[in-house]
Amino acid sequence: MVAYLGGKCSVSGYDKCIAALDFHHVQPADKGDFILSQSHCRSWDSVKAELDKCVLLCRNGHAEYHCEHPGQTKRRVGRPHKPEQER
Repeated sequence: MVAYLGGKCSVSGYDKCIAALDFHHVQPADKGDFILSQSHCRSWDSVKAELDKCVLLCRNGHAEYHCEHPGQTKRRVGRPHKPEQER
């Protein structure tokens, strides 16, 4: 699943430890009851459909994105371009 989304943080490029990468839903309203950690119970097509709603963020970048402290600026996170053959 990590490789499907590029294998690294879409903001910083961090790729040293996949345990330090999070799946971030670009549009929170699109986040269903699908739990990626239980993806082994789903078809690959349904897993890909959920992953297509996400970007990879490193743990630090993900925490910074969701930070709501005054004076902090949220980073703009979008979907990086993926060539069709990688999908």
